[in-house]
Amino acid sequence: MAQAVSSRRLRLLMKQGIVHPMRTRFITDEKGKVLSAVVPIKEYEEMIEDLEDLAAVVERRNEETIPWEQVKKEMDIKVKGLVPS
Repeated sequence: MAQAVSSRRLRLLMKQGIVHPMRTRFITDEKGKVLSAVVPIKEYEEMIEDLEDLAAVVERRNEETIPWEQVKKEMDIKVKGLVPS
């Protein structure tokens, strides 16, 4: 279910570069009913990428996880303050 975001929070997210305002134009009929939307191609591509990322998360949500310590050991990583423990 979608969650409402306050306009103050939305402005903060935009200022931080987390959320970007869309420059979408809407095509309406003579009564003002929205029939379609025109989205700049860059924003469309970003939305598609976000949806693909979300789909991957959903597909993998039930997969077994591997503890970080085990990953480091398996990859034989020497950590000297570069990677948090």
